[in-house]
Amino acid sequence: MLSLCPLLSAIAQDNTTDFGVEINGVFWATRNVDMPGTFAAFPERPGMFYQWNKNIPWSTTDPLPDVAIPDWDTSVPEVALWEPETDPSPEGWPAERSSLSDESKVNRTWTTLNGVDGYRFTDRQNGNSIFLPAVGMRDENDGSLQDEQGSSFASGNYWSGQGTPTTINNGLNSFFWTFSATRDLRCSNRRPAALSVRSVKIQPILPSGCNTAMPEWGGSLGTVSFATNQEWIVGNKIWSDAVQTSIVF
Repeated sequence: MLSLCPLLSAIAQDNTTDFGVEINGVFWATRNVDMPGTFAAFPERPGMFYQWNKNIPWSTTDPLPDVAIPDWDTSVPEVALWEPETDPSPEGWPAERSSLSDESKVNRTWTTLNGVDGYRFTDRQNGNSIFLPAVGMRDENDGSLQDEQGSSFASGNYWSGQGTPTTINNGLNSFFWTFSATRDLRCSNRRPAALSVRSVKIQPILPSGCNTAMPEWGGSLGTVSFATNQEWIVGNKIWSDAVQTSIVF
């Protein structure tokens, strides 16, 4: 079988591809989702905000803080999982659920990357890490910007692809991760809020693979797959080829 490993050094990540970094058994994208179907250019770039189970992008800076957005969509999608047809992630990244919350396996640190505050998540076993910028969120009621990047109260807020059980707001909230210099919580939020999106992929079982290094992090990316014509069960759906999933903690 022809190995694709030599090709990896020649293939640059663009705004629709990301090799990913393995943390606690899951391959995480190194950048936030930007416009639908694309990633931000660099790990510290904010990307765009999204309301849960919707693929309309909202700016992380405009309008400015505390300015309401006229006709803000306050409708609530009544589904349990973020649906593929409304997922803003690049093609092939359906919404699913994973975890960075196991402190015995993942270290979490408030830090700064190229002048941007955020959280670094590091796998305690392999040393791989990702950076999630703290760029705030948009309010569920009127879309006003809150806890924005660069403010003294900046926070990171990232959707999970999973809705809450019916015991929490009748199942009409969704899980999200919120962090700042003073807090680190996995909780739920109302779905009309607009938060950041970070994607993950499920690593398929391959007959061969290779390790490569990414300059931003200097760690192993683990096995990178270009396998095709295979299927994996993800949640309650079947996805073909190199299956990837998004927005999950």
